[in-house]
Amino acid sequence: MKSFQIRPISVHDSEDTAKLMCMLNSPTTESEMEKRIKTIISHPDYTCFVYQESGEIHGMIGIQKCLRIQKNGHNGRILTLIVNELYRNKGIGRSLVGEAEKWFREHGITSIVINSNQKLTKAHEFYNKLGYSKTGFRLAKQFN
Repeated sequence: MKSFQIRPISVHDSEDTAKLMCMLNSPTTESEMEKRIKTIISHPDYTCFVYQESGEIHGMIGIQKCLRIQKNGHNGRILTLIVNELYRNKGIGRSLVGEAEKWFREHGITSIVINSNQKLTKAHEFYNKLGYSKTGFRLAKQFN
């Protein structure tokens, strides 16, 4: 039986998590990922967990605690969720979302928002199975 753990990300995970980001179609170098991880670790409203099995990282989830303007309190945001293509459909994504939901509950958060590319229909099906529903859509603008 393989041993696994879900744990907070560390700068030592930069190489593996950069590879995961590339699988998400977000080209990222190890040094870029190291800078991002350092920023995340230093900010109390952000965190990231990795799924590690037998010494290898197979997935990660990045989350944020956000102030709400339209209501009192905070909501949570799942900023990114990626599982290595070779290890999908094995419960890793479900485990990572479960860990994120646990963190949100511990921080008094009662609602969670997820952004997902409209082309990722399998991801939408995955989130629907976990009880998430479509409540709107997102518009984006890129600055150069």
